[in-house]
Amino acid sequence: MKYFATIFVFFTVFLQAQKSSVRIKGAISNPVTVTYEDLKKYTEHEVKSIDILNHKMEFKKNLKNLKGVLLKDVLSQVTFNSPSPKELSTFYMVCTADDGYKVVYSWNEVFNTEAGDRIMLITGENGIPTSGTKDGITLITPGDRATGRRYVKNISEITIKKWIDMEVKVISFGKIAEITGKEFSVSASDTEALKKQLSGLFPQLADMKYAVAVNKKITEENAVLNNSDTVALMPPYSGG
Repeated sequence: MKYFATIFVFFTVFLQAQKSSVRIKGAISNPVTVTYEDLKKYTEHEVKSIDILNHKMEFKKNLKNLKGVLLKDVLSQVTFNSPSPKELSTFYMVCTADDGYKVVYSWNEVFNTEAGDRIMLITGENGIPTSGTKDGITLITPGDRATGRRYVKNISEITIKKWIDMEVKVISFGKIAEITGKEFSVSASDTEALKKQLSGLFPQLADMKYAVAVNKKITEENAVLNNSDTVALMPPYSGG
C-alpha cells in the first residue's frame, strides 16, 4: 500500500512540475526548459481584464488581474538558426499545451508588431501564482478578436520552425510513370518524406518496390533533398 502511495505522490509531483515549465526547442542552437521560477526573472506585465471569446465570438469567461511576462522576452534568450537577420522572417513558433492543443505565431508577429508587446505567458491571476494550478502556465493573446483561439492553458512546449519553400523535380520511369505521369514537382525535405508524400498522392505506390536516385545517384538510405534537385523513380530490374 505504501508503494502505491509513493508512486501516486511521485506522479502528482511530476505532473505539477510539467505544469510549471515550458520546453523551447526546434530550429535553435540552445534548447532550454524555462521554469516558473525562471519566468519571475523577466519584466512583469499586467492585464487588468480580458474576455475569452470562442471562434464564433461567443463569451466564454473573463480573466482578471493577470500578471505575466512577454513571450518575446522569453524567446529572446534562444538563438534562432538563421544565417542572416533577413531570414528570421521565415521562422514561426508552434506553442503546444499538455493536451496537444497547438497555436502558431510568426517571428514577425512576435518581434516586429505591436501585437508582440501583448502576447503573454501568465504567471499569476488574482494574486494567485499559476504554478501548480489546474491551468498551469497560460498563454494569452489580447490582440486577437477571438481570444479563445490562442488561449493556451498548461503550455508545455514551444517549437521553433522555419518555413522551407523547396521544390524538387521528379521523373518517373516504367510502370511508375503510368501511375504518376512522367514528370512533376513536389516539396519534400528528404527521400523518406518524398516517399510518404507519393504514397498519399498515389496509393498504388504504397506497396510497390522501386529505386530512388537523387541527381542520377541511386540512394538506398534516407537522403536530404535540396531545392532544384532531380529525383528519379525507377521500378526494379527484371528479377530484382
